[in-house]
Amino acid sequence: MTKPKKRQPLGQSIGGVLFGFEQQVFRNQPPPHELVHHARPDAPVPTGNGTMLTIELPEEDQMPDQDPGRRLPPAGFPTDFPSPPVIAEPGDPFSSLRVIDAVARMERGQPVRLDDFVDRLNATYLDWLFTRRVVMDVLVALQSNWMADYRNASGIVLVDGDRGPEVTLEDSSRVDPWIVGQAERALAACRQALDEFARQDRPVKGG
Repeated sequence: MTKPKKRQPLGQSIGGVLFGFEQQVFRNQPPPHELVHHARPDAPVPTGNGTMLTIELPEEDQMPDQDPGRRLPPAGFPTDFPSPPVIAEPGDPFSSLRVIDAVARMERGQPVRLDDFVDRLNATYLDWLFTRRVVMDVLVALQSNWMADYRNASGIVLVDGDRGPEVTLEDSSRVDPWIVGQAERALAACRQALDEFARQDRPVKGG
């Protein structure tokens, strides 16, 4: 909406020019409230016919809602969003945590074939794919951690049996608290990876 206003007197205009010239020469800055006033987008601006043009902006509560998630989906819209398949990778804490969970559920003192162990993981996590290499890497890392903590290799025993590689977990009271600590370590690594991902998942200026 435009509202024509009368042209300012010549003396007032010249005074404003001289005042602006003084600011440029002597580097005098006007008071903060004047700077804010001059920066207002709704301040009158001169037109070609000598009148002043005022542009009225809508209030904030009258602005349309730009939130893309406020509208409800149509009736019958699917609510089940399947997770994408995940291929377990060596050194990945999310893969390691799931392998350690399977180790914690093993019967103590009884050898388990590596292939059966892998099949159990893939049957438990249908949206994951575990390979022998990934599982063996985690078991070897656990065996190394056990040797560092207890100075022996009896906690997790890996051997080549008649039916292929086998893993045996020691049947003692020290296994449970130790395996809990290993799971907590892997869980902390997962959370750290998620935190780093959250910090990177932001718009980059100029990108």
